[in-house]
Amino acid sequence: MNSRTTSDVAYWIVLGGIFLLPFIPFIVSYSQAFPFITGKNEVFRLLVEIITAAWLILCLYREEYRPRQSKLFFSVSVFLGIIFIADLLSPNIFKSFWSNFERMEGFVTIFHLALYFFVAGSVMLKDKLWMNFWRVSLAASAIMAIYGFLQLNGDIKINQGGVRLDATFGNAIYLAVYMMFHVFMGLFLIVKDKAHRISQVLYGVVIIMDLIILYFTATRGAMLGLLFGLLVACITLALAAGSGTKYRKYATGGIIALVVLGGLFYSVKDTEFVRGSLVLSRIASISLDALTPRTRVWEMAWKGFQDRPILGWGQESFNFAFNKYYNPEMYTQEQWFDRTHNIIFDWLIAGGILGLLAYLSILYFAFRGIWKVASWGVLEKSIMSGLLAGYFFQNLTVFDNITSYILFFSILALIHSKTLESREVVPKFFDAMKSQNAFATPAIVILLIASVYFVNYKTYAASTTLIQAIQPQTDGAVRNLELFEEALRYNRGRQEIVENLTQTSYQIARATLPDETKKAFYDSARRELQRLTADVPRDARYELFFGSFLNRFNQVNDAIVHLDKAHELSPKKQIILFELGATHINKGEFAKGAEILKKAYDLAPQFKEAAVLYSVALVYAGDIETSDEILKQVYGDKFPDDDRLVNAYVHAKANERVVAFWKNKIEFDPDNAQLHVSLAAAYLNINARNQAIAELQKAIELNPEFKEQAENLIKEIRAGRNPQ
Repeated sequence: MNSRTTSDVAYWIVLGGIFLLPFIPFIVSYSQAFPFITGKNEVFRLLVEIITAAWLILCLYREEYRPRQSKLFFSVSVFLGIIFIADLLSPNIFKSFWSNFERMEGFVTIFHLALYFFVAGSVMLKDKLWMNFWRVSLAASAIMAIYGFLQLNGDIKINQGGVRLDATFGNAIYLAVYMMFHVFMGLFLIVKDKAHRISQVLYGVVIIMDLIILYFTATRGAMLGLLFGLLVACITLALAAGSGTKYRKYATGGIIALVVLGGLFYSVKDTEFVRGSLVLSRIASISLDALTPRTRVWEMAWKGFQDRPILGWGQESFNFAFNKYYNPEMYTQEQWFDRTHNIIFDWLIAGGILGLLAYLSILYFAFRGIWKVASWGVLEKSIMSGLLAGYFFQNLTVFDNITSYILFFSILALIHSKTLESREVVPKFFDAMKSQNAFATPAIVILLIASVYFVNYKTYAASTTLIQAIQPQTDGAVRNLELFEEALRYNRGRQEIVENLTQTSYQIARATLPDETKKAFYDSARRELQRLTADVPRDARYELFFGSFLNRFNQVNDAIVHLDKAHELSPKKQIILFELGATHINKGEFAKGAEILKKAYDLAPQFKEAAVLYSVALVYAGDIETSDEILKQVYGDKFPDDDRLVNAYVHAKANERVVAFWKNKIEFDPDNAQLHVSLAAAYLNINARNQAIAELQKAIELNPEFKEQAENLIKEIRAGRNPQ
């Protein structure tokens, strides 16, 4: 194959891969863990690796496609370098690079996004190519909108439950930002395609479809991002357009319309019409109070940033700061946040002040680049400015996913291709490769094969094997264990595999299986938890998980060691104190258990679970009076309905309390025969033998199958004995 043919093939491979990217959002891989995440990311990485290899070969023969300098190119490169160093310094380096199945981000994804930016920005040099790319992407969004309409009509289920559309994303927020991007790009295409009226009409139709789906995602951040972006577009258009021009008039009208629309909505936000609409009521509920859970997380992120201000904690490491500075007022929220839900704090944590400044420089140079593109008019530039503003605004309350990343880096590549400088970035590198072409091309192909195996295949294999491991196997439970261990050997998604192995070991322990099978699961789970906590010794979640596992298998002393470590790493997290306090109580150290659970209670006395557990501990410790005071704050004059409490009363021989407990249960479920039997036993403990007999007779009446056994019990009671 001659050089011209080789370069042509490489060129078309690059273009083919790029034009396949708009269809990644449709990928859902049910054979893998987190099917809405893993498949999309794996295909994206695979396509980027293929087009990068083809691009490198193309650069050997065609100098015009070699990477060239621009301010945006420089900022992306600096950002990539800073995050790489930050990830190397992470307390969990492996996760910072490889992430997990739930997120599939980390440095590996950022690196692939940067490669995509370099390739697309270097090869997609013609307006026609970019116009066609965005036409394809807009057409894909129309198909996605149709999918959304089918969900809206009930023909296809909504994956996350409820009524908020999520299409093939499995998350309404991800779908919303996808639609927001395409609304702006549809407007951009309408302006650019002035000569084709039919095309403009079609773009308009798709914009309307995308807007409807965006609305029914009920995603406040994306909808506000859209409005903010439109406002920025109008403002920039008004400032950039000449005085007296129609564009300035249109822009001024748009600003007034958006302000009036906002004011009108605010004036009717408390009406029955708005409150009766899921979407409108969600928007109307926006307030500082509604942001409180987010602001608490941001406070923790700020404290975590101050610990490591220069280069941060590395990607996928917010959990360390979250656990260390956990706010106990968040007891009703997610206990293991891995994102700050704010783009500023996300990059402050991941890359410190250097990482954040590098990220912001990308946005800055992108915005500057937009206004330097000679082939765009003021209207196109304003729309693109609005898109960047809207994207940034909505990211102040959410976080990116692979689809929004692809769209964002596509915009960056578009701007880069329009602002290229003549200077090549690394001319000597490609000249040296060209002189050794006999070795260079095979080396590139070998690198491609290696990356496909190590980056993609191992991740895919680990994920699919995990799914098989948690499903029933015809060869029995031993085969499940083999699959877990096989999944672990791929060394991807280790945390999720170990946690699933641990959960399965609980099920195996309760199943009717040979002891050697139960022991094999126990040994494997314990070994992997030991390795996990040894490799990442500062993760409170791993320590808690290990301690809870040991508790399940009555390894109480070993459990306390790991639970103490978890408490040290996250001193204000109640769920850790709950497990630690309960462990001491199970060990018979009642005073110690009560002392620990008091700490959990004092952190947030309004937390009902903390109050109940502390009350239970007090009963075990013999302080029923204080327990009553705590319970009164929670239940008022009502008798508490909690089985843990009655077990404590039984242990403390507070028999009158036990009787009152079962009488209270019966009041709410009078036809439950078993409750009457339990009350009979309680009566017997206070020597109220006639009442015990009456309750057993009631149980017979409710459940005649119990007659023979109950009559034997009654006979024993009448004979003066206490049957067991």
